[in-house]
Amino acid sequence: MRSRDQVPGYLKLEWMKDHAAMALPPRGTAPRRSRTTTRAAAIPPAVRNRDASWEVVKFMTSKEGLEITIAGGYTQPVRKSTEPAFQKTLAPFEDFQTYMDSQKYYAEGVPYHAQWIELEPVVKEHIQRAVRGETTVDQALKDLQTAMELTFKKAAETFNT
Repeated sequence: MRSRDQVPGYLKLEWMKDHAAMALPPRGTAPRRSRTTTRAAAIPPAVRNRDASWEVVKFMTSKEGLEITIAGGYTQPVRKSTEPAFQKTLAPFEDFQTYMDSQKYYAEGVPYHAQWIELEPVVKEHIQRAVRGETTVDQALKDLQTAMELTFKKAAETFNT
C-alpha cells in the first residue's frame, strides 16, 4: 500500500479486513518521501475566478475542510488540530502512532505534476484493475504507461492550440 488515501479503496476488498497490516519501513540510506497533503490545493494560473478559487483553497486547508477530506480517507492530518478526526477514521489494522512516526521520519514534500488532476484517475483505474485481479500487474503497468502518454499528448495539444 502506498499511503492512507488508498485505505478506503482497499477496504472494499473483503480479504483486507482480515489480513491487512501496517508497518513503519526501516530507515535506510535512501530518502523517503510522502504525499501527505491537503490534496494538492492550488489555483491554476489561467483560472477565471481567482477570488472564488482562493475561497475554495482556504476552506480546503482549514480545519473544517481538512476534517472532511480526512473523513473520506483522502489524507492524513497535516494539522495537529485534525488528528482527533483522523483517529476516528482508522480501520482496526491501522495504528495512529505508525502514521505519525511515518510523517516524522519519512515525510518530505513530493511535487505534483501539473496534469495530476487528469492523471490520478488514470493511475487509480489501472492499479485497481490489477488489485481486483482483472489483469496482471505487468499488463496494468503497460496499459497505464500507454494511457498516461495519451493523456500527456492530449494536454500538449490543448496547450499548443
